[in-house]
Amino acid sequence: MTASGNFKNIFKNHWESTLKFSLKNNILGFLILLASSIVLWFNEGRAVKTARSLDEGKDILISIDAKNPDSKNDGKLIYAQDVTKSDETLIDTDFGIEINAIKLRRTVEMYQWEEQYGSKNKSNNESNPTSDTEQYQKVWSSKVINSKEFQYKNAYQNPNYFEYESFESTSNQVAFGNFILPSTILELMHNYEYLPLNEFDFSYYSNAKVFTDKNSKPVLFIGKGTINNPNIGDFKIYFEIVKNGTFSIIAAQKENTLDAFETSNGKTILLLESGNISADEMFKNAHSGNVFLTWVIRILSMIALFFGIKLMFEFWQLLPKLIPFTKKIEELGVYIFNGIIALTFSSIIISLAWIAFRPLIGGVILLVLIGLILALYKKSLSSKN
Repeated sequence: MTASGNFKNIFKNHWESTLKFSLKNNILGFLILLASSIVLWFNEGRAVKTARSLDEGKDILISIDAKNPDSKNDGKLIYAQDVTKSDETLIDTDFGIEINAIKLRRTVEMYQWEEQYGSKNKSNNESNPTSDTEQYQKVWSSKVINSKEFQYKNAYQNPNYFEYESFESTSNQVAFGNFILPSTILELMHNYEYLPLNEFDFSYYSNAKVFTDKNSKPVLFIGKGTINNPNIGDFKIYFEIVKNGTFSIIAAQKENTLDAFETSNGKTILLLESGNISADEMFKNAHSGNVFLTWVIRILSMIALFFGIKLMFEFWQLLPKLIPFTKKIEELGVYIFNGIIALTFSSIIISLAWIAFRPLIGGVILLVLIGLILALYKKSLSSKN
């Protein structure tokens, strides 16, 4: 076979493999596009329903005295402020900590090796990895980093387990006026405070010292090194508590307890904040949280859309490898094109979702979007002329 024949076979095989690769990416891109579109649609519906349920809750809310609840309010959405009370002593048996609180949490971190990818000074000699020290760094981590999966596992070794584990304890009975708070409400209490450790005796543990870290947090250090110069396998332990105090709650009254309130559209309301917070402020904060979550999901979905479209047009990104003079076109246009398509497509989905849930607002959004697209198209035509 002539040299030209060999070249044709190579070029043909290259095209076939490229097309197969492109087809796989097209399918994957379509699935990502479909999934992100569905997430976008349901996210808009969730946002509207949540906003409506909060507005409904605000309209029917009843303010009560938690110390003197009225049985006539059973099943209704109520707002109350009061001081919690728990007589239970929470115990950390491993470290001998006993304290009256609603919650007690222990967070444990261990000093370990972490493998970093993309080192510039790679060495294939495992017995002499000194030229590759940039690839590994020492970090505090709350999880075991498996050093057996390292490239240089003999030179950089971590302990296989935590000698001290993180844990959390919650009081079994917390009173709020004449109500007993259920676990669903206790789970919403996240106003942790770091527990001062100077009053506790840790002399039982060898090499145990109490420090204050650079963020002014009290920490129990256990290890052969120091807090400023730790060794691999040393521990750093924080203790936090949720104290009894004043809380503001919006929930459904159910006899002597409180629970989530179900609105007419099936969404539930259960709000808790630490301190004397007005009902209006709590609803405002809930609306803000809903908006924030909506935008987080929107942005993540748009990013997924971008990569889905990118995969669907993978063939055109591979074209410069086969036809070199198209490289500059690909570099300038593909990412811009993908971005514009992703933004336009996601905007259309959002506007259609709003039409389904709030027709007037959704219709306005869609009309504005169509107007922008037409204006940009008209501008592109005039620039060509």
